[in-house]
Amino acid sequence: AAVQQDLLYIVTRFHTHQVALTADIAKMYRQIKMDERDINLQWILWRETPSHPVKIFQLKTVTYGTSAASFLATRCLVQLAEEEANEFPRASRILNTDFYVDDLLSGAETVEDAIQLREELQELLGRGGFPLRKWYSSNLAVLETIPGELRETQNLIRFDEKDNVKTLGLLWNPMCDEFQFDVNVKECGDYYTKRKVLSIISAIFYPLGLLGPVIITTKIFMQQLWQTKLDWDDLLPHP
Repeated sequence: AAVQQDLLYIVTRFHTHQVALTADIAKMYRQIKMDERDINLQWILWRETPSHPVKIFQLKTVTYGTSAASFLATRCLVQLAEEEANEFPRASRILNTDFYVDDLLSGAETVEDAIQLREELQELLGRGGFPLRKWYSSNLAVLETIPGELRETQNLIRFDEKDNVKTLGLLWNPMCDEFQFDVNVKECGDYYTKRKVLSIISAIFYPLGLLGPVIITTKIFMQQLWQTKLDWDDLLPHP
């Protein structure tokens, strides 16, 4: 819950900018070298076939999937922001406040400020060995200053399915600068039960409350199901 609240805070603030900016740090974990004292804790046993001898490999960088990976990576960004604060005061502040692990969700009030901020962030992160890519902006003039190979190729930016956080459908459409929702309702087969209906309703996550008027109708329907006194796995009656 705390992780989702942090993401909600960043996304909410992100959408208050006149010119929005998003980007991603390329292979963030692989850019961070582990302390030599901890390398022995990251062993991989490998063999090509069951008949081959087992080989032992040591992972020398922060490894995806370990409990401390997100903290270690984020802590490196905080340290970089502290070390470069004198030369890049604004970019350092953005690095501390507008990054969610490897994702930048920020912006500026004017096109000129957005372009300058992008350049400062690129330089600042580059000094720490963190190349920024997949840039996108809600303003075409800002996009035109970004090399094509560094731009995001998707038309919709999805804020989910990253690490352990799933916002289940929240997207940003840069062209019209709107939040959109992609609700995946799993197939229920040929029949519906109270359990399946509740599962579908619970799967819809709307962190900004924008879907409230829609969701309330599903909850009213769930209340009506309770009044039928059906068990959880009883078939729902036809209307």
